[in-house]
Amino acid sequence: MGYRSDVVALLYTNKPEHLPLLKLWLTANFPMKEFENSIKWFEHGMVLKEENVKWYSEYDEVKLFNEAVIKFIEEFCNGEGAFDGAYEFMRIGESEDDVEHECHGDYDYLLSCERTIHIDIEGV
Repeated sequence: MGYRSDVVALLYTNKPEHLPLLKLWLTANFPMKEFENSIKWFEHGMVLKEENVKWYSEYDEVKLFNEAVIKFIEEFCNGEGAFDGAYEFMRIGESEDDVEHECHGDYDYLLSCERTIHIDIEGV
Protein backbone atom coordinates (compact mmCIF):
# COMPACT_ATOMS: atom_id res chain seq x y z
CA MET A 1 0.00 0.00 0.00
CA GLY A 2 2.62 2.55 1.03
CA TYR A 3 2.51 6.04 2.41
CA ARG A 4 0.38 8.38 0.32
CA SER A 5 0.38 12.14 -0.15
CA ASP A 6 -1.51 14.89 -1.94
CA VAL A 7 0.78 17.12 -4.00
CA VAL A 8 0.22 20.46 -5.75
CA ALA A 9 2.88 22.41 -7.62
CA LEU A 10 2.49 25.76 -9.36
CA LEU A 11 4.96 27.09 -11.92
CA TYR A 12 3.85 30.51 -13.09
CA THR A 13 4.64 34.10 -13.92
CA ASN A 14 3.01 37.19 -12.46
CA LYS A 15 3.10 38.80 -15.90
CA PRO A 16 0.45 37.26 -18.18
CA GLU A 17 2.34 38.46 -21.26
CA HIS A 18 5.11 36.01 -20.31
CA LEU A 19 2.80 32.99 -20.36
CA PRO A 20 3.73 31.95 -23.94
CA LEU A 21 7.43 31.87 -22.97
CA LEU A 22 6.62 29.90 -19.82
CA LYS A 23 4.60 27.36 -21.80
CA LEU A 24 7.44 26.94 -24.30
CA TRP A 25 9.97 26.41 -21.53
CA LEU A 26 7.77 23.95 -19.64
CA THR A 27 6.97 21.98 -22.79
CA ALA A 28 10.69 21.62 -23.48
CA ASN A 29 11.93 21.05 -19.92
CA PHE A 30 9.16 19.68 -17.70
CA PRO A 31 8.21 15.96 -17.70
CA MET A 32 4.84 16.66 -19.32
CA LYS A 33 4.29 13.08 -20.49
CA GLU A 34 4.78 11.62 -17.01
CA PHE A 35 2.26 14.02 -15.48
CA GLU A 36 -0.08 14.63 -18.45
CA ASN A 37 -3.22 13.65 -16.50
CA SER A 38 -2.27 15.89 -13.56
CA ILE A 39 -1.51 19.15 -15.37
CA LYS A 40 -3.87 22.03 -15.92
CA TRP A 41 -3.15 25.54 -17.17
CA PHE A 42 -4.38 28.75 -15.63
CA GLU A 43 -3.99 32.36 -16.73
CA HIS A 44 -0.49 32.67 -15.27
CA GLY A 45 0.97 29.20 -15.65
CA MET A 46 0.72 25.55 -14.83
CA VAL A 47 -0.82 23.58 -11.96
CA LEU A 48 0.26 20.02 -11.23
CA LYS A 49 -2.10 18.21 -8.88
CA GLU A 50 -1.61 14.63 -7.69
CA GLU A 51 -3.85 13.09 -5.04
CA ASN A 52 -3.28 9.94 -3.02
CA VAL A 53 0.10 9.33 -4.63
CA LYS A 54 3.34 7.75 -3.45
CA TRP A 55 5.64 10.79 -3.72
CA TYR A 56 9.04 9.25 -3.03
CA SER A 57 12.19 11.09 -4.11
CA GLU A 58 13.69 7.87 -5.53
CA TYR A 59 10.77 7.37 -7.98
CA ASP A 60 11.67 8.24 -11.57
CA GLU A 61 8.75 10.64 -12.08
CA VAL A 62 9.54 12.51 -8.88
CA LYS A 63 13.22 12.71 -9.84
CA LEU A 64 12.28 14.20 -13.23
CA PHE A 65 9.92 16.64 -11.52
CA ASN A 66 12.58 17.74 -9.02
CA GLU A 67 15.22 18.18 -11.74
CA ALA A 68 12.87 20.35 -13.83
CA VAL A 69 11.87 22.44 -10.81
CA ILE A 70 15.49 23.04 -9.80
CA LYS A 71 16.25 24.21 -13.34
CA PHE A 72 13.14 26.43 -13.36
CA ILE A 73 14.04 28.02 -10.02
CA GLU A 74 17.64 28.65 -11.10
CA GLU A 75 16.65 30.15 -14.45
CA PHE A 76 13.49 32.12 -13.66
CA CYS A 77 12.99 32.71 -9.95
CA ASN A 78 15.86 35.14 -9.48
CA GLY A 79 14.60 38.01 -11.64
CA GLU A 80 17.29 37.55 -14.27
CA GLY A 81 15.66 35.13 -16.76
CA ALA A 82 13.58 35.65 -19.89
CA PHE A 83 10.57 36.01 -17.59
CA ASP A 84 9.97 36.36 -13.87
CA GLY A 85 8.93 32.96 -12.60
CA ALA A 86 7.32 31.80 -9.39
CA TYR A 87 7.15 28.34 -7.90
CA GLU A 88 4.94 27.06 -5.11
CA PHE A 89 4.79 23.47 -3.89
CA MET A 90 2.81 21.75 -1.18
CA ARG A 91 2.73 18.10 -0.15
CA ILE A 92 0.39 16.82 2.55
CA GLY A 93 1.16 13.37 3.87
CA GLU A 94 -1.00 10.95 5.81
CA SER A 95 0.50 11.94 9.16
CA GLU A 96 -1.08 14.93 10.85
CA ASP A 97 2.17 16.89 11.02
CA ASP A 98 3.49 15.91 7.57
CA VAL A 99 3.13 19.08 5.50
CA GLU A 100 5.84 20.31 3.14
CA HIS A 101 5.61 23.82 1.67
CA GLU A 102 8.15 25.49 -0.59
CA CYS A 103 8.10 28.79 -2.51
CA HIS A 104 10.57 30.58 -4.80
CA GLY A 105 10.54 33.76 -6.85
CA ASP A 106 7.94 36.50 -6.69
CA TYR A 107 5.17 34.15 -5.54
CA ASP A 108 1.62 35.07 -4.60
CA TYR A 109 0.86 32.59 -1.77
CA LEU A 110 -1.62 30.75 -3.99
CA LEU A 111 -1.36 27.55 -1.94
CA SER A 112 -2.56 27.00 1.59
CA CYS A 113 -3.31 23.96 3.71
CA GLU A 114 -6.42 23.22 5.72
CA ARG A 115 -6.97 19.98 7.61
CA THR A 116 -10.50 18.87 8.40
CA ILE A 117 -11.99 16.28 10.70
CA HIS A 118 -14.18 13.61 9.12
CA ILE A 119 -16.70 11.64 11.18
CA ASP A 120 -17.29 8.13 9.90
CA ILE A 121 -20.61 7.57 11.70
CA GLU A 122 -23.94 7.58 9.85
CA GLY A 123 -26.31 10.32 10.87
CA VAL A 124 -23.75 12.38 12.71
